[in-house]
Amino acid sequence: MKLDSQAAGAVAAWIDIAGRLRRNRHEAQQADLLERLRTVAAEHKETAQTIAAGEAREAERQQELAEREAEVAKRRAQIEAMEAKLQAGEGLTSKDLVALQGDIATSQGLLGESEEGELAAIEALEKTQERLATLRARAQELAAQGGRLQAERKETAERLDAERADLSAQLEAQASLIPVEFRAQIEGNAAQGGVGAALISAGACGACGTAFSGRTAAAVAEAPGGQTFVCEECEVPLVKP
Repeated sequence: MKLDSQAAGAVAAWIDIAGRLRRNRHEAQQADLLERLRTVAAEHKETAQTIAAGEAREAERQQELAEREAEVAKRRAQIEAMEAKLQAGEGLTSKDLVALQGDIATSQGLLGESEEGELAAIEALEKTQERLATLRARAQELAAQGGRLQAERKETAERLDAERADLSAQLEAQASLIPVEFRAQIEGNAAQGGVGAALISAGACGACGTAFSGRTAAAVAEAPGGQTFVCEECEVPLVKP
């Protein structure tokens, strides 16, 4: 088929616009952004699970500290009671006083151990709470990051939708200038996800890059601009510029 200059120009424009549409549709998949979203969502989920485990551990630490504090308070009260009894000395023999002093000394030793346990429980709780604070801050960062990515995804989709509508209108305008038979052929190819048509470039197929040889090369060389061919390799309709 030989296309006149207007039709050949329309095909060239159609090919360019169709290529931009393919790129638009590929970009509309937003594969990189979706992968980033999945990564952020996965980390956010993992962080939330770690926080839940940390909160359970925090509750255990708080219970342990409460028990340690109660133990320390109990031992202090016992020591205070024994010291008050010792100072009063009423009804106590020398032997009783010596025994009471021994009990006080023993209780003070136990109090020291209990206070050390209380301090260790406080430190353990503080470490757990510090870790939780870090995790919660990270969870907030991830949530904010996810929100920004979602907003970016929406904005990009809207931009690409508008661009696609404009390109589709341009494509239709150029297609209206192409002969019906050739138009049906290239639009059919495009509808199947392939390259609708391509221009011959430097003696090769503009779609797959296969160089012409033999009779085909000679025919292409001798043909006038606007002459159509079909690539023997990829079967895409070709137009000589």
